Amino acid sequence: MGRTAERFDRQAAGFDQRAGIPTDAAEAVALAVLEIASATPDDVVLEIGAGTGEIGCHLAARGRYLGTDRSTGMLDVFSARLASSGARHAQLVRCDADAAWPVCGRSASVVFASRVAHLLDVRHLEAEFQRVCRPGGWFLVGRVQRDPDGIKSRLRQQRQNLFSQAGIDVRGGQQVTDAMLDDLAAHHHERLAPRVVASWTVTASADAVLRSWESLSAIGGREVATVTRDGVLRDLRAWAEKELGDLRQTSTSTDRYTISGVRHVAH
Repeated sequence: MGRTAERFDRQAAGFDQRAGIPTDAAEAVALAVLEIASATPDDVVLEIGAGTGEIGCHLAARGRYLGTDRSTGMLDVFSARLASSGARHAQLVRCDADAAWPVCGRSASVVFASRVAHLLDVRHLEAEFQRVCRPGGWFLVGRVQRDPDGIKSRLRQQRQNLFSQAGIDVRGGQQVTDAMLDDLAAHHHERLAPRVVASWTVTASADAVLRSWESLSAIGGREVATVTRDGVLRDLRAWAEKELGDLRQTSTSTDRYTISGVRHVAH
């Protein structure tokens, strides 16, 4: 837990600027979570890996909410955001999602994980989900789907190729999450097909994307040696200059936020 928590502590202050989603999209995601789960203001919504609260603050404004994260830095940002939101029934708790969740048995109507599910231990997640969620409740996973033809997607794919050539498996979060949900569905849970709940336009340059990756110590949730990371990013920049031309040239693309998940079927 320690090294991962410290990594996210360092990222907390600038996380939303680097990887956040627009406010109206975040609100649309929160509304979709509540709609899919048929959650009322009296139902408990548990968010694991709540981060800076970009979505959690909207969930908290609409009912009983518990947000957890292993990073104190992330929760500090969330707490400041929550203080100005007017939420009356919200609580934030620092804990590791791979340890026991701070919720009583069968007390939650929905467990939500945004862009973090691929970091979790699937066996522990299934056990805790079945423990804390009421029958008929949901485990919902949210993720950002980049335009496959957009700058960031093309760079991310080539980055993955370069790491693979270096013998390092840095599978994308979507691949890991899909495998996890398939595993949960195989254990008698009802699967929810991916649903697009928000979309927005992104303007970016290859240079800006590459620079944002230069300070990251982990790729796809996996810690990577600095010398390896720097070598891959150097090769990636060279590839981009050849394939994309002027790296400072901006282009627009459409990002989408999708929700998928499983429903807890008692058996």
